[in-house]
Formats: sequence, C-alpha cells, structure tokens
Amino acid sequence: MATEWFQLALALTQQTPGFSPPVASRAFAYLGLALYESTVPGMPDRQSLAGQLNELSSLPWAQPDEPLHWPTVANASLATMTRMMFPTASAENKARIDLLERSLPLKLQQDFNPAVITADISNRSESFGKLMAMALMTWARTDGGHEAWGPLRKSRENYVPPSGAGQWSATPPSFAPPLLPYW
Repeated sequence: MATEWFQLALALTQQTPGFSPPVASRAFAYLGLALYESTVPGMPDRQSLAGQLNELSSLPWAQPDEPLHWPTVANASLATMTRMMFPTASAENKARIDLLERSLPLKLQQDFNPAVITADISNRSESFGKLMAMALMTWARTDGGHEAWGPLRKSRENYVPPSGAGQWSATPPSFAPPLLPYW
C-alpha cells in the first residue's frame, strides 16, 4: 500500500506546479511521517516522534479499548496527507488520489476482509487516519513550506544572493536562480 501512495506522490510531484526539489522533499517527508505516526500505535515496540521533533509536542493516540484496522488507518492517513500536500494538483490528479484511496481496499482484499473488519472498526480507523494527517498538517504549517511556492516565486526574480567565499552562487550549465531563497 505504501508503495502505491508514494508512486502516486512521485507522479504528482512531476505534474503539480510549484514542486521544486525543496517542496517535493518536504512533501515526501510529511507523507512518510503521516504513515509512521498513524500506524505507530499498532506497533508496541515503536514510539511516536511527538516530543522528539521540534514543536511537535503531541499527536492523537489510539484508544486501547477501541480496536483499529491499521491498513485502513494508513490508507486514510496517506490519502488525506496527499490531498493536503498537493493542493494545486490538477482535477485529474485529485481524481487519481480519490481513486487510489477507494481502490486499495479492493486490490488488497486480504488486508481489508469485510468478514473480519466491522463497519465500526472501519469507520473508526478511517477517522483516526484522517485525524492524524490533519494533526500533522497543522504542525507542518509551522515551517512555512505550504506558502513557499506562491508569493515567494514572485519575488525570486528580485532576490540578490549574498556574494563571497562560502556563499551560494549559480552554477553551470543552466545558472538557475536560487530555489525558494526566502524560505
């Protein structure tokens, strides 16, 4: 499942305006974090990164008396985070996100067996995955990356980088301008 979501994210990176290398790196980092944090409550030998990453003090946690279906949690978390990381995706690519979210349970029937997973567990799992993605996106917005493309790209042409030893400078062959110099 994770492979399919990250393959889609790679395609979206190539087809979505504003996805320079720094923006793409940020998206992949947060997608990976969403996958990990949404499923870590189901891995007793692992621990959350909340309290270990700057300004990420707490995250939602699963209730021990309310079982969750971890593939459903992961699918919902990755779908929600993908939508939030690629807000400028085309309508066609947004439809691809929706399709992948709906099709994975059908494709991976051995992991999504309706005879084992009650509607209550499925709904609770989907809600937890979405909640985790939204909590992580709230934290992600503190880094300013969600605003990096729009207003900053307009002022990039006027940016004059500092010069001197050890400073950034454009390099051959394309002498490209700096990427997101104010972020």
